[in-house]
Amino acid sequence: MSSTRTLPTTLPTTLPTTQSDRFTASILAVTKFVSVALLALTLLAAPVSAQEEADDSQEPLLSDETPTLLAEKLEDGGVYIGPGRSDLDAATLQEAVSSARQEGLEIVILVPDQPEPNASAFARRIQEKTETDAAIVYPPDGAELQAYASEEFVSNRTRALNRAQEEADPSAAIGVYVEELQSDGSRNVPVFVLILVVVVLVLLYTAYGASSLLERERKKLISQ
Repeated sequence: MSSTRTLPTTLPTTLPTTQSDRFTASILAVTKFVSVALLALTLLAAPVSAQEEADDSQEPLLSDETPTLLAEKLEDGGVYIGPGRSDLDAATLQEAVSSARQEGLEIVILVPDQPEPNASAFARRIQEKTETDAAIVYPPDGAELQAYASEEFVSNRTRALNRAQEEADPSAAIGVYVEELQSDGSRNVPVFVLILVVVVLVLLYTAYGASSLLERERKKLISQ
């Protein structure tokens, strides 16, 4: 008596569980790596932000050099020199401000007697109070200049400050700061946006690759 074989009426349309799990694990691994990297970047940036916030909370109460008072004095010329400072030339600084304005950059320059709580935080307060593009501060006792630029220049402001601090001549330092602040088209895309774009591209590329491999394996099984 002959026996007959019954052929399956349907063909497999999915990969074996082990193969599918392998691709899923790969996608999860990439996603986990990206998440850890973003968390690390956030933790590294947190101490700096915390320090800036701590500095900004210490507004001097008994001083003629508060941001509110100085903002009024800076409205016209954009230059302030404390009564106890004579180490920098007002005309030179005024010329630097005018030159920057001609290039489309609104800056203010301060030579205070006692920037509180420190020159860096003082520059930030002044910039935010005056709503200018940048504030440059020359601390007393020959300390290196400090500056703070608005969020529009977040990609360039650290490099601009570092380059300016390398210059001994005040006029040259301000010129370098203005130039570096506006380099590469100025007002660049914030770093976190670039990181986000890279992360999205990596995830899309990984998902596309996994999908393509799964599709190829499915077609192989169907053709068998």
